[in-house]
Amino acid sequence: MGNGARRRVLQIFCEKSFFALYRKPQLTCTAMSAITTLVESQLSGLLNKDEICARFGISRRTVENLMNSNQFPPPVRLGKRVYWSEKALVAWQVKLFDVQEAWVRNHTPVSAKHNAKHQFC
Repeated sequence: MGNGARRRVLQIFCEKSFFALYRKPQLTCTAMSAITTLVESQLSGLLNKDEICARFGISRRTVENLMNSNQFPPPVRLGKRVYWSEKALVAWQVKLFDVQEAWVRNHTPVSAKHNAKHQFC
């Protein structure tokens, strides 16, 4: 996510969340700085569709097809843009590879089976 997009998400987040929750139109510089730091640390865990495509080596259309078939986490819309959290993507990736990793854990290589049958003790 580029700096301009991060700033816009930060602006939307601050306007809609903090001001709406606390109903305080003016915050002190210290409070606003603390809020900005908190939000920016959380935004670093957000990815847009292009970043997801680059990360997994898939096309934008593949992401859309996976979402349409409920095989990919739905995005969260912030303004005109959509984002995915790092946590959601990690959970999806774990779920996707769970069967493969279970197979690897439970599979004994053929050479190990052969050696166990033909040991001389």
